[in-house]
Amino acid sequence: MANQIFIYEGGRAPQNIRHARIDESLSAIPDGAFTECPLLLDVELHKGISTLGARSFSQNKRLRWITLPGVREIKNNAFDGCENLEYVEIGNQLDVIRRLGFIRCRSLQCLVMPSVRTIEWRAFYKCPSLVEIKFGVNLEGIGNEAFYNCINLRLIAIPLKNDMIEGDPFVLCRNLSTIELVGGIHKTVASLHLEKFKWRDDMMEEINRINEILPHTDSQGKTSTIQQWIESVNQRIDCYKVEHLQLLKEAMALLELALWKVKLFDVDEDMLEPNADDGKEGSNGARKEQRITSGASIVIKNVLSFLILPK
Repeated sequence: MANQIFIYEGGRAPQNIRHARIDESLSAIPDGAFTECPLLLDVELHKGISTLGARSFSQNKRLRWITLPGVREIKNNAFDGCENLEYVEIGNQLDVIRRLGFIRCRSLQCLVMPSVRTIEWRAFYKCPSLVEIKFGVNLEGIGNEAFYNCINLRLIAIPLKNDMIEGDPFVLCRNLSTIELVGGIHKTVASLHLEKFKWRDDMMEEINRINEILPHTDSQGKTSTIQQWIESVNQRIDCYKVEHLQLLKEAMALLELALWKVKLFDVDEDMLEPNADDGKEGSNGARKEQRITSGASIVIKNVLSFLILPK
């Protein structure tokens, strides 16, 4: 009986179960469905489960792992007090973690949430073993005190968005020392080819600056330091994009003038050449057209490609 898997089909789960699997007929876990099941060790969800109700797995002291392949929303206090929860496998559907979703999950160490958009107030309140958490480009908001007193949190991966941080999510995160950027910023920086302007070197220096100053920043100042750095990086890249656009316009104007010069040169050359009826006129026209096209291709390939930044 100890290893028997309980197939959950709805309602309130029995309190003496150890292993649970959610029936394919369900699309959500109701509020409080698995609250205070003291023997529960693990739960397997299928891709059709989109919502975990409020307190759906709260106070399960022995729960160690759970898979959430299709979950879009984790509601309030869903895993409140799951002290031994170490492993949460999150799929590519998760959109929002509501208030206090993983509060007091003392054994949770690492999370990868590529699709999550919103982390609400105190979602990871007092998770002292949490070391790193990685978001994707969809992240739009990290709520106030989201990682309150996550004293061992060292790394967080986030996109570069100015208005993403609300209040002070990193209260008492004294060991937070590394920020990784996700999204297109590195591709954009790699496109800064014009060496004489030192744009690429300047951007890389600014991006890396946060990981030099954050380890020496007081825990009360971590959030404001990260916010100021995000704004600074965005301001610089926006400035360089404007400068690139101006260079692009200038290059286009020069290209147009160069092509007209080629055409005018060919016209003058034709005026100096004697008329001939030997059938070479078509050959000369093709040669002139090829000269113009080749010149444009060279400029476009070797100049314009360096000026157009990714969006």
